[in-house]
Amino acid sequence: MKSRSSILLLMLPLTFLFYSCTSTTLITGSWATNVKVKTQKYKSVFIAALVENKELRSTLENALAVEAKKRHLRTVKSMEVFTPNFSKENTPSKEEMLKVIKKKDCDAIFTVALLDVKTESHYVPGSQMYNPYPTFGYYGGWYGYYGYHYPQIYDPGYYSTDKMYYLESNLFDADTEKILWSAQSETTNPASIGQFSNDYVKAIVQELVKRGFLEQEK
Repeated sequence: MKSRSSILLLMLPLTFLFYSCTSTTLITGSWATNVKVKTQKYKSVFIAALVENKELRSTLENALAVEAKKRHLRTVKSMEVFTPNFSKENTPSKEEMLKVIKKKDCDAIFTVALLDVKTESHYVPGSQMYNPYPTFGYYGGWYGYYGYHYPQIYDPGYYSTDKMYYLESNLFDADTEKILWSAQSETTNPASIGQFSNDYVKAIVQELVKRGFLEQEK
């Protein structure tokens, strides 16, 4: 498990290549502290999307804040208190971030960071179709036979490329600085930043509810 300081300092460049197909987000791993947590004690959460893509950072933090507010949590987003060009070159120190978090009276910290981006190509083989009940009189000669069967028989294979984004999400107690929960997720072929954000937040919220760190929306 990464230390809190290393998580807060993880700033990886993010370049999205979007696809027109439907994206999916899966939780690939999840961990939670054994210490019993009373979720009602948390009143305010500091949200930090540790990515350099400004649009994605804003979209993710806004989407996470919306879900938190539905559950009556006050939110403070990193983009509201740190410079817009917040990057790995000018990342605030741990002390600077904690000072802001405490000043804003946040008792929980939620971070999301990009771990890796992978592109995979795979071959989708073609297929052949066979009609077990031919209508011989329908063909009307050789060309009719050819024109009827060729589209059904000939289905060539092709190569498909998938783009996969791996993220890590962490929840910390602001007072003790201890990690409470961590999850790794994989999003495949997002069509847009908005779709990526929606799919990711939906999966993460479901996991947080299941683990007891968020209440089910009423």
